[in-house]
Amino acid sequence: MGLGRPFFLAIGLLAAGAFAADHRVQPRATRDHPSFSLRAHALTDGAILASYSRAGTAAKPTLVLVPETHGDRTQFQERTFLENLPADLPLVIIESRGQGRSWPPPAPAQATIERYASDVLEVVAQHGLANWIIGGHSLGGMIAIEVAGRRPAGLRGVVALEGWVHSRVQRQAFPTAARTEAQMAEARAQREERYRSQRWTQEEAAALPRAWIAWESGERILRETSYPVLSVWGDRGQPRPARDRLLLPPRPGIELAWISGADHYVTDPLFAAETARAVARFVGRVAAAPHPSGNPLSPLMLAGDWVPVRPHEIDFDALPKIPSRHAIVSDVRAAGGHRVNQHNYLVHHAGRFWAMWSDGPGESRGPGRVPGHDRADQHVSFATSDDGLRWTAIENMTGQPDPGYGWIARGFWEREGKLLALASRYEAPGYHGPGLSLHAFELASISPPKWRHAGLVFDDAINNFSPKLLPSGEWMMSRRDGATKVHNLVGGVRAIDDWASFPVVVPAGSAFRPEEPNWWVLPDGKNLVSLFRDNGSSGYLFRAFSTDNGRTWTEPVRTNFPDAKSKFSDVRLRDGRYVLVSNPHPKRRDPLTLAVSDDGVVFHTMGWLAGGRHVDYPHVIEHGDSLYIAFATAKMTVEVLQVRVADLAGIRNAGK
Repeated sequence: MGLGRPFFLAIGLLAAGAFAADHRVQPRATRDHPSFSLRAHALTDGAILASYSRAGTAAKPTLVLVPETHGDRTQFQERTFLENLPADLPLVIIESRGQGRSWPPPAPAQATIERYASDVLEVVAQHGLANWIIGGHSLGGMIAIEVAGRRPAGLRGVVALEGWVHSRVQRQAFPTAARTEAQMAEARAQREERYRSQRWTQEEAAALPRAWIAWESGERILRETSYPVLSVWGDRGQPRPARDRLLLPPRPGIELAWISGADHYVTDPLFAAETARAVARFVGRVAAAPHPSGNPLSPLMLAGDWVPVRPHEIDFDALPKIPSRHAIVSDVRAAGGHRVNQHNYLVHHAGRFWAMWSDGPGESRGPGRVPGHDRADQHVSFATSDDGLRWTAIENMTGQPDPGYGWIARGFWEREGKLLALASRYEAPGYHGPGLSLHAFELASISPPKWRHAGLVFDDAINNFSPKLLPSGEWMMSRRDGATKVHNLVGGVRAIDDWASFPVVVPAGSAFRPEEPNWWVLPDGKNLVSLFRDNGSSGYLFRAFSTDNGRTWTEPVRTNFPDAKSKFSDVRLRDGRYVLVSNPHPKRRDPLTLAVSDDGVVFHTMGWLAGGRHVDYPHVIEHGDSLYIAFATAKMTVEVLQVRVADLAGIRNAGK
């Protein structure tokens, strides 16, 4: 190819430093490792990237690896490297444009770290990874840092193996000793053979050094990132440079690991075992159980040997059936979609069960389809029951709303021995926009039941579930305003209208669209966890933690718990376990399932409650030896399931 000497000097200075005596840049790989499966990925611009995946344990994050500039899959399929990674660690190796089986090479204008990072994210999305770590060597390490700067869903951490934060790291941390003409000629010959075997043009090859020099984002990304980072370097057999010469911020989450005697090529056989062990230790720490302060960015929420790497692949219809008794409180399906019943809530108070729901006109969209809802003239209805299965006649709780307005049921609140029912007043159609306010109705008489308006609770607010007590003794509930922004309301002690509102912060540019949050106190009795439905396209629940009674929260992280963009409900059982009732199928609100957790953070079993139709918006409570779960069919019924708590022990997911 006749590439000139200045080009290879740039390669040597920026990419490699002093070459290991036994390191050789090999021609394009022709052999495959038997434990990896090949997959081709068509990118949005028509390029084809190859990836190689090895299956592992679903509870562990997938380690995504990007080879060096002239590398391909063989760099990370090297026996010594693989043998020192956990055998059950899922792996994906992505060959960059023009490397290995990926084609074509990047056009000169495409040869940027930013373009390479976008390629990786496209491949990760096609793999459907919900829990992953990005890593790479040399150029691949720089790509990994750039990927972290995009804050992609499911990312857990970053591994940069001699990945420069900026091109000046080479000259200030590892000034290169002069090399002989023979050494430089050997370097040229190796790279010319690589480019020849990969069919790169001279212009394509010459563009790569410019990519390293032009990249300016690394320092900012590492200063700002909240991801744990492992930065691995060879010490060249010399005194190790100070951390600041590597441009690594003095942040505890950025770990620096040195490989004794290694040069730039820390994955070569001589050093691969030590490098892989450092990576394995880092992955183990990242994969540790989520913790409010120690590991808040962990996406792990569903675990067990029955959970696939891609939880969307769970066969939700084949989940173990949970025994239950069933009752219908109200059913307006005969109206053909011209009436709706939705937003079901339960409570047990004064010796009986109480149910409330939104009851109003609907707009039919055809048989069996969910009607248009939250229209004008909607009110809140209620009924009572002695046993949770046989219900009284339906009565109107709120009365008819003002013309053009409606009421939405928002749940029961037992406060100072009194029973309050919350309802949001809205200007139809829908609750978005002006005219939104949250009100309370007080149970004034039990027999016969009568309700009276108790006053405004908070203006410009619709909650999700009723207030619950914080460890501080205050009440807290979620709030969505008319602009659909999510907050938490804290207070409610001195009066029902005494609240402070704290916004839930979503990073700028995030695709996450929080909706209908819920929260509970963790077993330590002081920290909180909150879950969010995502109205974006993730198909998973998001989670955040608070260590200050809901004033501030960690960044919401996409978990690996699948979700249909639907409301969910929780209860902590008297025995200390946590139950979550939700629609986990990512494409439809069918079935309704129940999941169990011992610690309130990671759920280990999941069973089927109801399905074969559109079932949604559950509310679960515990009373006596049973759970009572209210839900709706296509927003046209109020139904209740009674599930014995003892029967939860019978959930046996396949693979357990």
